[in-house]
Amino acid sequence: MTPEDFIKDLIIENSKELYKDLLAPSMRQIGKLGEDAIKALRYMLPAIQDKAALQDAKDAARAHQLIVFAEHVSSHVPSHRLQAPPRHFAGYILDRARYLEPNNYLFELFANLLSRAMDNERVNEAHPAFANIIELLAPDEVIILNTIKTEGRYILDEAEFVSADSAESIPYPTKHNTLNFPQNIAVYCSHLQSLNLIVPENVRETALKEVQGPNGSIDWQNKNMKLGVLKPSEFGELFLRACLGE
Repeated sequence: MTPEDFIKDLIIENSKELYKDLLAPSMRQIGKLGEDAIKALRYMLPAIQDKAALQDAKDAARAHQLIVFAEHVSSHVPSHRLQAPPRHFAGYILDRARYLEPNNYLFELFANLLSRAMDNERVNEAHPAFANIIELLAPDEVIILNTIKTEGRYILDEAEFVSADSAESIPYPTKHNTLNFPQNIAVYCSHLQSLNLIVPENVRETALKEVQGPNGSIDWQNKNMKLGVLKPSEFGELFLRACLGE
């Protein structure tokens, strides 16, 4: 069965029942798909051509998911760079994402990875281990990785300002309040490190600290600051580029 025949069957077999109940978003979507999305869908279909997966794909929800994948790929990969992904690689991604809703926090990571595998200029970023890593990530771990991607690091703890005669710790604006379970930060760090995605570091920086001067005046002094941070490993940098989007 060719990809074109599959798409045709997909429309015919789903449309009768779905239109009957006025619940045919997947079929309407196919009719509205742009040329690039149709091209992406055609490239994806050989990865699910085995009999069991084919039957699964004819389910309306599965069809809708494939369409969302195709739209994501077409919006992230220029038409002239679209290519068929390695069949086993795309099949693994589509299988792992089978039961995920498109709004699930992992779905976009899988879609980004599939986009890399279908981009002839960035296919080198689609490491085969990434699909397995994605499904191991907790929501908070994705938040941490997103922070590292956008800011270059994730600050773990409060800053320690060191002067010649004393050392004091003051609150430093970490991102822990964006986590669902900030009390699990040590667990997240340990897990991300075990996946070789991050490297914990202690860094020293110079920062201005507000101090009270004579007669109650406010002054600013340069202080040495020690921070515990998470930074991406070399492997982690590749994961961030491939799976967390632009």
